[in-house]
Amino acid sequence: MPKRPSSIPDSPAGDAPGGKVALILDAARHLFLEQGFGNTSMDAVAKRAGVSKATLYVHFENKERLFAEVVAAARSSLHRSLAAITRDEQAEPAETLRLIGQQFLRFVTTPGVLTLFRAVIGETQRFPELGQTIFQTGSNDMLNMISESIARAAARGLLNVPDPKMAAAQFIALTKSDLHLRCLLEPSFLASAGDIGRNVDAAVAMFMSHYGPRPPEPDAISKT
Repeated sequence: MPKRPSSIPDSPAGDAPGGKVALILDAARHLFLEQGFGNTSMDAVAKRAGVSKATLYVHFENKERLFAEVVAAARSSLHRSLAAITRDEQAEPAETLRLIGQQFLRFVTTPGVLTLFRAVIGETQRFPELGQTIFQTGSNDMLNMISESIARAAARGLLNVPDPKMAAAQFIALTKSDLHLRCLLEPSFLASAGDIGRNVDAAVAMFMSHYGPRPPEPDAISKT
């Protein structure tokens, strides 16, 4: 199996390298990955970060918020990549979607990100607000970027999409297919570049077959 990086991004926006917020998030990230959400205490985070509990609570009101910020920091690199891709308003939608799908699927099949995902799933029964916070702080932003790109392509006549937000969610689901679930359930399995490429290509093809521009009506052709 190919080697894949097991770490997740650890540089929070708005805090200098070595700043207290960065130290806290770095410590929390390691502890959440090593011990899971339930077994990680705020005391342990403060100790590992080398800050007082008072300082920790100034920046993060509770463990749920801290975990959400760890996930948000991990997502920041993905969001920057997606923002750069969707900024090109003249690109063909199929190519834009292919680039989005590759960035997204590479990210969500990274071992460290999968570990965080498992932690969220494992704790949402006891901490339902945790899953809600994670979704609101990242998933909506990502879907909004993709749906805005889809809407611009539709305005150019390159797509026929009545509901861009739903179409964006459908594309993400198509991209993950069963590959993401397999990675979640089989920790020893690492998705290869070929696995990711096949999933993304199939997702783009299915998306375009449904939402691609409609051919002209026969009457319209005969009148030209």
